[in-house]
Amino acid sequence: MKAPNAVLVALTALAAPHTTHSVKCDAALKCSEKHRENCDDFFPNACGNCIAGMIGGDGPLNTVCIGNASCALIYPGQTGCSTASSSPKVPFVVHFGRCVCDTAGRQWPTAPGMCSKVDVDRASGKISLHLCKAASASRPACEPASCSRLAEWLPGTDSCKWRGSDAFLLSDECTVLDSILPVEVGPSPLCGHDGLLARLDGTLAENEPAAKHLAERPLVCELAPRCPESVQGKTRLDQSCCYGTPTSHPLTEWGKNVNLQAPGFCSVLPTQPPPVQNSTSRASEAHPGPSQVCAVRVAAPGWQGCACLGPRGIPIAGRVCTVDCVPPDCPLPPGGIAPPLQEWLTSEATFQTVLPANRNRWMRVGSQALPSASISFVQWLITLSLAILVDIGVLH
Repeated sequence: MKAPNAVLVALTALAAPHTTHSVKCDAALKCSEKHRENCDDFFPNACGNCIAGMIGGDGPLNTVCIGNASCALIYPGQTGCSTASSSPKVPFVVHFGRCVCDTAGRQWPTAPGMCSKVDVDRASGKISLHLCKAASASRPACEPASCSRLAEWLPGTDSCKWRGSDAFLLSDECTVLDSILPVEVGPSPLCGHDGLLARLDGTLAENEPAAKHLAERPLVCELAPRCPESVQGKTRLDQSCCYGTPTSHPLTEWGKNVNLQAPGFCSVLPTQPPPVQNSTSRASEAHPGPSQVCAVRVAAPGWQGCACLGPRGIPIAGRVCTVDCVPPDCPLPPGGIAPPLQEWLTSEATFQTVLPANRNRWMRVGSQALPSASISFVQWLITLSLAILVDIGVLH
């Protein structure tokens, strides 16, 4: 039986003495710009395989190869792919070669509990994004038989695509993510819950580009530590997040400094415009200073605390603390809420927090109505209480 012509050609080439081939290769191919090896020795006008560190179809092929840290971004409930640094929307990120799953609808609310993966077709070089089922007792997550294609791209054409209620974008080396989540924001918004912070090797993932963080390791999210004592969780939460409490003081090496009020948890932030509002956010701008507007979100599903917001209404890296966390909407760790970070610590606020500065006048009123033979203790107490209510504005 005779071998096919293509096999005969290949066998002949292998058996021939080693010589320099003169296969036609058009310089206009620019294989290096496609991140591919130079023209193949046996196929005219075709580049070789992807160079090291890049992914794409196997050579000989002329499609572009992209970085192995590339990703697809899923924009839930959108018909467009915003890459602007002013957008309040944070996408669900799927890196090449990983199975990434949503957690209780936090990252991918239009496909809660589902998973996704990105792969490449070695023959054509096309990149595909898939919707996959999560792990079960009978199969692992992202098992090929459980996946269906959502979008497909030829590398080098990072166009926005959409299907159903979601939009999808392919990003070479995931560089788009760094414009969406700059260093001062960090990767924590990708956790999908205002009370959660991204962790890196046991510490907060701050001052690091989000794309770099995710390219090297999967996203790990933990509940933000407990708020400092200057934050009053049961009353005036948003105000105390921003401006602190008059009777909570900064702690020093020798104890608390009673001459200073501890700064508000969010007061260290620079001037910023009001945040983008939604049904779960609340901005505190009651008494902004001359150079500061404080924006804070104090509630998320099952959670209360301080999430200090930047100009886009997205929490600032590392400026989130927890007052209360109620499962299952808030993922409370087995050991409970972690204590405040060392640099957050302030002294415990006293009862004087609720008393105005002119409380001495109440004592004068009380002393003028001290119990005597003609007045009962109850009448004296009522007189003092009425003076307090008038002074604080409850009665006029």
